[in-house]
Amino acid sequence: MVSHICELTFFTNTPTDWNFNILVDNPSTDPYTNRPFKSMSYNGMKYNVVIMLKEILKNSNNIFHEDVHEYINKKCFQGSKTDFYDLLSITAHLFHYILNCNESTNLKSLRKWFKKNPFIYDSFKEKTLEEFEGNDLYEQQRNKEKYDTDTTYNNLFNKIIKIYTNSDDENDRIKSRNFLIILEFLKKRIYYRSALHRFY
Repeated sequence: MVSHICELTFFTNTPTDWNFNILVDNPSTDPYTNRPFKSMSYNGMKYNVVIMLKEILKNSNNIFHEDVHEYINKKCFQGSKTDFYDLLSITAHLFHYILNCNESTNLKSLRKWFKKNPFIYDSFKEKTLEEFEGNDLYEQQRNKEKYDTDTTYNNLFNKIIKIYTNSDDENDRIKSRNFLIILEFLKKRIYYRSALHRFY
């Protein structure tokens, strides 16, 4: 149960808020079964991610074609039957797409885009493994991975600031605040690389 409770700081118990989460007031009750959680609370974590995914889709400007929505519904909105890592990965990838492309797309084109634009930044575009600090290849690899995840997070953060925060439109500023919450929610998953399950 601890896993989903530590995520509840990103949610509210106010029903009119976009990030309203019934688990804030009822952290021990499985929202899908209405029974006490078992030892592993994947249902709680799934419920949390679904709230973030719905906010992303709400702000997608209807860019996703019907086949994308069908795929998302099948993979993400099946309650306790949904695979947590599929849900988490799809949420992170769609967030990445909206911030970096945001063009109308069908499922086939979306999959091609993800293959060409990986979620995690790859620093091999700019330097070799030997150029990272470290006493051996293992330490250099760890430093590379940290650099790549830091860069991934910073790129997403900067996109939000550039696109929405400095806008004169109040709706964009609201979206900025919401997207920054989503990014912070995903941050731990990015660093543990648990949001990297393939989209396609």
